Amino acid sequence: MKHLSIWTAALVLGALLAGAVPAPGAPPFYTVTWLGDLGGGFARPFGVNDAGQVVGSSPNAQGRDHAFLWQNGAMQDLGTLGGERSIARAVNSSGQVVGFAQDEQGRTRAFIWEGGTMRPLGTGEDANGINDLGQVVGETGGRPCLWDGGAVEYLQVPAGYWGESARAINNFGQIVGWAEAPDGHTHGVLWQSGHMYDIGGLLGYGVESTANAVNGSGQVVGSAGEGSDMRAVLWQNLTVQDLGTPGQSTWADDVNDSQQVVGRGDSGGWLWEAGVMYNLNDYLVGGAASGRVSKAYGINSRGQIVGTGSDPAGRGGALLLTPVPEPSSLTALLCGLGGMAGIVRYRRR
Repeated sequence: MKHLSIWTAALVLGALLAGAVPAPGAPPFYTVTWLGDLGGGFARPFGVNDAGQVVGSSPNAQGRDHAFLWQNGAMQDLGTLGGERSIARAVNSSGQVVGFAQDEQGRTRAFIWEGGTMRPLGTGEDANGINDLGQVVGETGGRPCLWDGGAVEYLQVPAGYWGESARAINNFGQIVGWAEAPDGHTHGVLWQSGHMYDIGGLLGYGVESTANAVNGSGQVVGSAGEGSDMRAVLWQNLTVQDLGTPGQSTWADDVNDSQQVVGRGDSGGWLWEAGVMYNLNDYLVGGAASGRVSKAYGINSRGQIVGTGSDPAGRGGALLLTPVPEPSSLTALLCGLGGMAGIVRYRRR
């Protein structure tokens, strides 16, 4: 009977292991963590680093939007530069946070937060992205710019263009953002080695586009279309790929180094990988009982996704999706299965 109970336990563990691994070609399932707020309701997360630190904005008890940093189950109010409002847009691997905040005169200032202190980035108006080297991109004076080592550099645009915004920067210094093109439309652009490339122009005349994120391989994601008909797109090696689903509007907001893309659309938050777009609501552990994902804004190298949605009670808020099993969980299951098999062999002797 002892042998039977051990084999039964081993089979049960094996079944759990098999059930935890997604089918080949399909995305993993995700657990949902609701991040809470700063006391005033609906929080919005905009970025997540590889340590699982999340940044965004949330109303406080007085109804003022404040930048937050969420980690280890707790949300921290990062404050302002003396004014009423602030928003955190990105966080790097060192936990440096950037965004914008109002100062005592009510002016909007770009900031960097580190070591518990928020400080302004010169006269900048907004900081949108930061890489692991501490280089920050955003805009000041209505022009896209780069802050590097405390100095600000305006990003160059060709004649006939007007730079609007720098949105993200990777660790190789490639920057993406938007610019107004000579045709009068906003185009997604890439700055590289001091030059600006109109990657949105590959889509043809009259098409609006935005470039929102760039990964370590130089793959850029954003959206393109005309009017209300927008589609998520991926630019790579001067080619553009439509990621969208026919009949639906989609927007791509982030891409990691595994070429996993996340965004939002008519049907909710989604994940795109290996040529297929998946509705994240179809891959939640517990299904509808875990809530609903409305928008996905960021993804890290571990595949964790941040976004907004509604919890099982219908309350809106910020969420973190974590793929299961995580590597540590999978290793534990394999070790447990191996250990049971060893016990069986020992008892048979």
